[in-house]
Amino acid sequence: MIASPARITLLFTADLHGRVSPLDPFTGAEFPGGLARAVTVLEARRAAEPGAILLDLGDLVQGTPFAYLPIATRVPDPHPMIRLLNRVGCEGMVVGNHEFNYGYDWLQSCRRASKFPWLAANVVGPDGRPIFEPVLRVERGGRRLAILALTTPQVPRWEAPRHIEGLTFLDATETAREWVPRLREEADAVVVAAHMGWTGVTDGGIELPTPPENDVERLLREVPGIDALLMAHTHELVPERRGALGTPAVQAAWGGRALGEVTLEWDEGAPAKTAPRVTTTARVTGAATAPSAAILEDAAPDEARAKAWVETIVGEAEAPFTTTGARYRDNDVLALIHRASREFSGAPLSSSALFYADRSIAAGPIR
Repeated sequence: MIASPARITLLFTADLHGRVSPLDPFTGAEFPGGLARAVTVLEARRAAEPGAILLDLGDLVQGTPFAYLPIATRVPDPHPMIRLLNRVGCEGMVVGNHEFNYGYDWLQSCRRASKFPWLAANVVGPDGRPIFEPVLRVERGGRRLAILALTTPQVPRWEAPRHIEGLTFLDATETAREWVPRLREEADAVVVAAHMGWTGVTDGGIELPTPPENDVERLLREVPGIDALLMAHTHELVPERRGALGTPAVQAAWGGRALGEVTLEWDEGAPAKTAPRVTTTARVTGAATAPSAAILEDAAPDEARAKAWVETIVGEAEAPFTTTGARYRDNDVLALIHRASREFSGAPLSSSALFYADRSIAAGPIR
């Protein structure tokens, strides 16, 4: 018997994509997120919930000049996003698909610089064993919690083969089916932390790839014994969504625009292995949340270098360029992209995806 009540609180960020500042790095406009704002919410929750566990759910280091410049210029470890997560006491990071963007050697250097484990049970090496820590085990108030980490298995669909050579990405639901019963034997609660969304694909594809890119709905329908599930990857804000077996799932948007939270609580004297009461929420940061001064100060030198780099003039536009209509007629922006791609690569042909058909480059200096 356990003599006192126990409560475990999980807090998590997801899909930060190099966002720290409360300003958009591309437009300079206010951004209603950023790690600095999320840390303000984090500190308030830690004050209310001492012993809360902080996780990150991946896609940490890709997406902004702030994040990319240290990679492009090979600044010594640690990467600023790793440094900041170290500073705020992150206890584990689920590997996202974008962690592989710059090659396995670079990934390993970031992993070595992290004061927290990198997590994923379904990424295995040539010997069939996970190359990251598959499970994070923690104990609070006499209760043992096992956190099973999974990442989207569709990384090979997007990633350069040389970046993931020798790695296999296993079906997330099948991996959970293997691990969850074992974890139930050793822990009072089992949580799955997944760099995956509820269902579907993120790139507009008509057919669902195999194994599924986003498989939370199926996982919670087919794998019993999970007390809660943390989602990421699709950038959605989901304070709570219930699976077919009643298991709650939560997702914390992207870019530090929310801090996810899961609370597991047991009554005083409840026997070991008693199912906890579970509540979930996503605490939106928003423009009204003051950013952490300490985080902004820490990041300031890197932000200044990134801003100077972005402001470097690289050319002159003699007339405005716009992507309007580029999906159905010849377009100067796409012609420029294809010309640059061919000249840089030496390839005779170029193909590109147009994500936005409403962007423009004004006449004058191009930065």
